[in-house]
Amino acid sequence: MPIVCKVGVQIGVSIDGPRDLHDAERRDRHGRGSHSRSLTGLRKLQQHGLSPTVIAVLTRRSLDRPDDIWNFLMDIGVRSVGFNVEEAEGANTTTTLAGREAREAYYRFLRRILELRRRQPELRVRELDEAEALLRVSPDDHVRSAENERGGIINIGVDGSITTFSPELLGMDHPRYGRFSWGNVHMHGWHEVQAQHKLVEAERDIRKGVLRCRDECGYFTVCGGGAPSNKLAENGTFDSTRTRDCELRVMTVMEAFLDHAGL
Repeated sequence: MPIVCKVGVQIGVSIDGPRDLHDAERRDRHGRGSHSRSLTGLRKLQQHGLSPTVIAVLTRRSLDRPDDIWNFLMDIGVRSVGFNVEEAEGANTTTTLAGREAREAYYRFLRRILELRRRQPELRVRELDEAEALLRVSPDDHVRSAENERGGIINIGVDGSITTFSPELLGMDHPRYGRFSWGNVHMHGWHEVQAQHKLVEAERDIRKGVLRCRDECGYFTVCGGGAPSNKLAENGTFDSTRTRDCELRVMTVMEAFLDHAGL
């Protein structure tokens, strides 16, 4: 009997493309690749009438294989994919997508994906759909990022610890802000959590960074001020602007989309 989701929850399954790309990075504690198990889980969801989206992390190797990744996604019958660029933040301290060459490779990857999507529009691509939607926003409207808003995203750890802003902050420690855990669901209500001094201090610095983005960056109207976790990881402070993440995730996506459209 098909499962019917009644609460608007979307299910995502992390599969980075063909087996060799996925298993190169996603291994279990015994060093075994997880591609076959991820694919089994995806198919089980599909068999029960659900249509999960695929979340694919892109490494430098992935950027040279847009056709392989696209054909794999079409073969497994997914309707939507979100491409996450490999980031240096949180527990992940390195990335293969550093430097100008990586940005150029990502641009080429996106241009090819745009061509493939034109031929097979049934597969939705989160980054391209979002870019198109943001370009339709009136210049007078203010785009906001949930990662920069207190309570915009609420993250709960396995032990019940609570943080907000970027999910990647959960479990992290910082000399200025301490541990990004401002309460616990077993002991505290949200009104107690948001009153924590360190949360208020972090929020103030995040806000300063957003205002600097507004004043200094031409992409602010389609971004909303960047991701706090990336600013902290790359620049050492929330009160900052440009990061490698925004160069890839915002600037390069917009450039590829506009160039493809001839704008």
